Amino acid sequence: MSIERAKAALNVFETALGIERATRADWVRQACDGDTDLAAEVHSLLAVHQQAGDFLDGAPPSTPTLLVEGFALPQIAAGHQLDDFVIEEQIGAGGMGIVYRARQLSLNRCVALKVLPPHLRYSENAQTRFQREVEAAARLGHPNIVAVYTMGEDNGTIYYAMELIDGPALSEVIESLKRHPLPELQTCMANMVPTSQLQASTRSRAGDVTVVPERPVAQKVDLELLCRGKDYFDAIATVIANVADGLQYAHDMKVIHRDVKPSNLLLSADGEIHIGDFGLARITHEPGLTRTGEMIGTPYYMAPEQVLPTGVVDERTDVYALGATLYELLTLRPPFGGERREQVISQIGNAEPVLPRTINRLVPRDLETICLKTLEKNPSRRYQSAEELAADLRRYVGCHPILARPLSPLGRSVRWVQRHRTWAAAISTMCLLAIVAMFFAYRTYRSESRWTDAQYAQLFETAQLTALEGNIKRAADAIDDAEKLGAPESQLFLLRGQLALQSGEFQEACDSLEAAVREMPDSAAAHALLANAYEFNEEHEKSARVARLLPTLKPVTLQDHLLLGQAQFYSDFATGLATLDQAVQLDKTSVQARLTRGSLLAERAMDTGDAQTAERALDDLRIASELLDPNSYLLGNVLQARLIAATAYEAEGNEEQRQQHLREAAHVAESLENFPEQYQSHRWRGLYFEYIGDDEKALESWLAMKQWQIAYLVLALFRQGEVDHAVAVCDERLARIARARSTQFFRSVAMSVRAESPEELLAGFAPRGEETLDAINLHRFNYSIQCLAGELECARELSRGFREKVPSETLKDPWRAHLVAYTCGDIDDDTFVERSANSRIALCQAHYFIGLTQLASSNREAARQHFRAAADLKIVGYLEDPLSRAFLVQLDRDPQWPRWIPFESGETDELP
Repeated sequence: MSIERAKAALNVFETALGIERATRADWVRQACDGDTDLAAEVHSLLAVHQQAGDFLDGAPPSTPTLLVEGFALPQIAAGHQLDDFVIEEQIGAGGMGIVYRARQLSLNRCVALKVLPPHLRYSENAQTRFQREVEAAARLGHPNIVAVYTMGEDNGTIYYAMELIDGPALSEVIESLKRHPLPELQTCMANMVPTSQLQASTRSRAGDVTVVPERPVAQKVDLELLCRGKDYFDAIATVIANVADGLQYAHDMKVIHRDVKPSNLLLSADGEIHIGDFGLARITHEPGLTRTGEMIGTPYYMAPEQVLPTGVVDERTDVYALGATLYELLTLRPPFGGERREQVISQIGNAEPVLPRTINRLVPRDLETICLKTLEKNPSRRYQSAEELAADLRRYVGCHPILARPLSPLGRSVRWVQRHRTWAAAISTMCLLAIVAMFFAYRTYRSESRWTDAQYAQLFETAQLTALEGNIKRAADAIDDAEKLGAPESQLFLLRGQLALQSGEFQEACDSLEAAVREMPDSAAAHALLANAYEFNEEHEKSARVARLLPTLKPVTLQDHLLLGQAQFYSDFATGLATLDQAVQLDKTSVQARLTRGSLLAERAMDTGDAQTAERALDDLRIASELLDPNSYLLGNVLQARLIAATAYEAEGNEEQRQQHLREAAHVAESLENFPEQYQSHRWRGLYFEYIGDDEKALESWLAMKQWQIAYLVLALFRQGEVDHAVAVCDERLARIARARSTQFFRSVAMSVRAESPEELLAGFAPRGEETLDAINLHRFNYSIQCLAGELECARELSRGFREKVPSETLKDPWRAHLVAYTCGDIDDDTFVERSANSRIALCQAHYFIGLTQLASSNREAARQHFRAAADLKIVGYLEDPLSRAFLVQLDRDPQWPRWIPFESGETDELP
C-alpha cells in the first residue's frame, strides 16, 4: 500500500472513531466511495483499535491475542536492531504500541522498548498521542512510576525506551488468585462468574491485549512479591497506597493518567509497584486529543465522568480507577460487570457497586469503606486527591482510625433516588399503598431483618465499653436501642449478660447468659461469656464444663472471636492469640479487640519475660487509648502491661527502661483514682501497690473491692498479721454465698495461724453440699490445704484419686500433667522445675507447690527458698504469687508455723 493510500485509510479511520458504532459500518462504506479495498483497510484498523481498547462488542476471548478478524499486528523479529537497541522478544501489545524486551548496547542493560505500530506511523494523531505519552512519562521521576529513558526513530519506526519491570502485572496476580485463592479470598469463589468467563483473563475482559509469552495466564504467580510476609489485606492496601503516591506525584506534575488499571500496574522483582502505560495521559494545561463521542480508557475502570458526555476528567478520575483496582483485589471481580460495553457503562453511571463484604465477608470494614469512597459517582464525594487516599490506606495498615465513613443504607437510598427520579416517584406510590396494607401486620411482627451484624457489633461494643467506663446507664441505653432496632431476644440476653458481668452482678449475668446459650447453642460468644460468669460467681465446675465446649464452636462474629480468644488463652495461648488476630483483622478499629489482644499479649510477656512482647501489648493498648476515653479497664490493662515490661527489662538488666515503665505505671495508677465506683480500678491499683511493696495502700484498694472479690484482701491481711480480720471477711462472704468454695480455701489459709489443730483447717474447707469447684482448682486447693495441715501422704492420695477420676482430656495440657505427676509423688522437685522452665507462670506455680510440699515435709528452710523463688518472678494477677509472699512473711514471723508440723533436726523453735 502506498503512503498516500495509507494516509487516506487513516483519515477515514480517525474520523470513524467519532461515529456511533451502530452506524459506523454504513458511514465507512460511504466515506470510501465504493473502494472496497480501502474500506477493508479501515475496518482492519478499527478492529485493532477495538480489540485494544473497546473490548465489549462480543464474548471476551479466552486468551490475549494479536490477531483480530484476520488482521495481525506486524511484529519485529528477535535480533533486529533499532538504533542502540537489539530486540530480544515481544512482551506485550496494545492499540498504541507493541512492547519488546530489548538490550541497549551502549549501556548493556535490558529495557522495555515500545514501538508505534506500522499501521499508525502515518497518522499525525497517533504520532502526536505517542509523543504525548513519552513526554508525559518522561517528565515523571518517581519510584512508583516506570522511568522513560529515550525516544527515537529508525527508518520510520518510532519507539521509546523505558525501564523494564521484570515481574507480573496486578492483572496477572488477580488471575492467579482466582485459580489459587488465598484463605482471605476463599469466600469470593462461591459466587464467582461461570467457568467460561472465569477462564478469560482480566486483561482480556478489560480490553487489554498484552501478551506475555513467558508467563501464561494459568501459571501461579509468586504472591510473595505482593504480600512479602504481610496479611493479604494489609499487603494490597500498602500496594494501592504506593500507587497513589505515584499518581499524586504525577498529578503534582500536571499529568493525569486516565487509564489506571491492574494491567498497567507492574510488580518488580523486589515487590515494588510501578505505574506504566501513559498512553492516554493528559497534561492538564494542554488540550486533549479525545474526539467528540470517543471514550478512552478501559470501561471496567472508567469513572462516571469518563463515560458521560458532560463529565470533567481530573485527578479524581485516577482515584476512581485506582479504587476499582482495589475493589477487584478485594473481590476478584471489577465493580461493574457485563457482556457488552454498553452494559458496563450503564452501570457505571446508574448503579452502586455491590458491597465488597457481600462478596467476600473477610474484607475488613475499614478497607471496604475506603474502597467505596473512591468509587463515589460524584467526584466531590471521593478522596479529593491520591494523597488523601494513600493516607487513609496507611491509617488502616497502621491500625489507626480512618477518616472515611461508611454510607448508611438511608444514604444509599437517597443516592438511588437522585439518579432515578422517575422510577423513584412510581415506586414511592406503590410503596405507600403497600405500607398501608401491611401496617397492622407490621405492628405484630418483630423485624429481625433490620438487625444487621454491623449494628450488633456497634451496639455490643458501645454497651461493653460504656460499662467498662462505669457508665452503666449509657450501656443500658445502648441495649434498649438494640431492642428498638428489632434485635433478636437471644442477642439481648447476650448483651444484658455482658453488662451484668461488667457491673459485678454475677448471678444476674449467669441467668441472662444461660438464656442466651439456650437460644444460641452454637454461639461461641455466649458460651465464653457464660464460662466467665460462672467463674466469677464461684460456680467453677459449671465454668469448666462450659469451657470444654468452646473448642467445638466456630467463631463467626467479631464478638465470637473476641470472647472465644479470651477464653482460649488460659488453655492454649497460641490458639487464643490467633483467634484474636482474626478479630483485629475483621475490624482494626475495634477498641475491644485491641484491649483484649493487648491484655493477652501482656500476659504472654509475663509468661516469657520478653520485653518486646510487652511493648507489642502496649502498642495495642495505645491504639485503644486513641479510640476510647480513659476507663478503669483500659487503664488497668495498661498498668499491668507496664509492670510486666518493667519486670522483663529488670531481667535484661536494662534499669533505664525498667524505671521508665515504673514511672508510667505510677501515672496510670494515679489516673485510676478517678474511677472509685469501678471495682476493677481498685484491683489494678492494689496489684500495683503490692508490686512496689506499698502494703498499706494495697490494703486500702483491697478493702474498697471486698464486695466483689476478697482473695487479695484476705492474703494482704494475712501478711500483716490481721488474721481475725481476714477470717471475718471470709465469714461475711460465706454468709452471702454459702458455697463460695474459694472463700472457704482462703478462710482455711487464714485459720492456719490460729487454729488449734489441722482438723480445723480440713473441716473449714469441706464442701457445703454439692461441689461447685472445677476438678483442677479442687485438686490445687485440696493439695494446698492438706500440705498446710501437714498431711502430705493424704495430699498425694487425693491427687492419685483425682488422676483416676478426671477425664483424660483434662490432663492434655502439659502443665497440668506435670503438676499432677508432682503432687502424686511421681517426679521430684528438680524434675518439676525443669519441666516448668519454659513458662515463668508455670515456674512460679511449681515453686509454690514445691514450697508447700517441703513445708509439709518439715523442711521449712527449703519451703522458704521456693516461696521466695515464686515471689521473685513477680507474676502479676496469679494467686500463687500473693500466696507465696504471704507464706514467706508468715514463716519469717513465726518459724514454727504451722505449729502441728514437726521441725526437722537443726531447725530452731525460738520465736523471732
